[in-house]
Parts: sequence; structure tokens; C-alpha cells
Amino acid sequence: MATFLPTAEALRQIAKALDRDPSDPVVLQVFDVMVLRGNLKPFRPGWWEVERLTDHQLREIAWRNGR
Repeated sequence: MATFLPTAEALRQIAKALDRDPSDPVVLQVFDVMVLRGNLKPFRPGWWEVERLTDHQLREIAWRNGR
């Protein structure tokens, strides 16, 4: 079953996994990478379909992208 989140909540979840503030540029960069990889897909304006990733997977995405 898919999970659908508004943009702000998706950013909060990424930030929590990375132990950062949601407004941190690293969080925004990981969000962008997730969109490019297809882990986040636009559902309707302001909402995203989220592929479940573990905190470890999110940290790995950040690390691989130099963050």
C-alpha cells in the first residue's frame, strides 16, 4: 500500500532520519535525489507518493551525494 504525504511531512521524515532540521539544505538535496531516483513520485500538487526507505537507506543516499 502506498504512503502519500504532503511536502512538509515528507521533508520532516527525511530530516528525522538524517537527524537534521527540515530546512537544512542537505534535507532538500536528499528530497531532490529521492525524486530523481523515483523514491518520491508526485501524486497531486503538494503531495507525494513515498516509497518506504529505512533511515539507513536515507543516510546512504545523503552520503552518496556528498552530504
